[in-house]
Amino acid sequence: MVVRRCLVLLVATAAHVGCTYDFDAFMPSGAIDSDLVDDTSSGDAVADDAAAPLDSAIEDVIADANVEASDDVSVETSADTSADTAADTSADASADGSADTGGATDTGLVDTATPDVPVSCPDPEGKALGTHCYFPLAADNWDKAKAGCEARGAHLVTITSAAEEIHVESIRTGKDRWLGLRRPAGSPIGEGSFAWITTESVTFKKWGGGQPSGAGECAVLRAGNDWADLGCKSPRDPICERD
Repeated sequence: MVVRRCLVLLVATAAHVGCTYDFDAFMPSGAIDSDLVDDTSSGDAVADDAAAPLDSAIEDVIADANVEASDDVSVETSADTSADTAADTSADASADGSADTGGATDTGLVDTATPDVPVSCPDPEGKALGTHCYFPLAADNWDKAKAGCEARGAHLVTITSAAEEIHVESIRTGKDRWLGLRRPAGSPIGEGSFAWITTESVTFKKWGGGQPSGAGECAVLRAGNDWADLGCKSPRDPICERD
């Protein structure tokens, strides 16, 4: 009976794929019983019955394979599309950036540095040095000289370097000129008692020989291009400095 069932299945399979078998050569002599021989008239029907479920199973396998293949194609297509889109977007962005900026990167920073502007020195006989303007002024004593400079937005000149000293000497024009250097009334006589009215440190000095002598509390730039102390009520013209 087992042999018969196997043979039926074989017949069904052969019928499905359109093949024929030589069963006499396949089976040993006497292996097929009389029942199977008697049933040859119904062999085609049996084969058809056995092939039906096999057809269904094969169709299911083929359907599953088609679904998997379709899924694989969809995944690959999606991946390829994403990659192509990303590449196109990157290329477009690079092209746009290069076209807009000429290949340079826009940092978004603004240059706020202010270029140096030459100082205007409109005062008569005024001369600029760096960002400062120096000019002579007609005045009287030290206090009036100080007030006259301040009225013009300046102050009595302060000299803190050799270069500045030379520049002021070029404006002095042969006269003693008040400086913005003074010591407090009643303070000890000596260089250490003098201070610039702008509170700058007295780092540069050009006192003449024997100066300060104690002659006064205010300092002047003398005609010999050195400094001396003098009574603050003495009539002298100043040099003014505008920052």
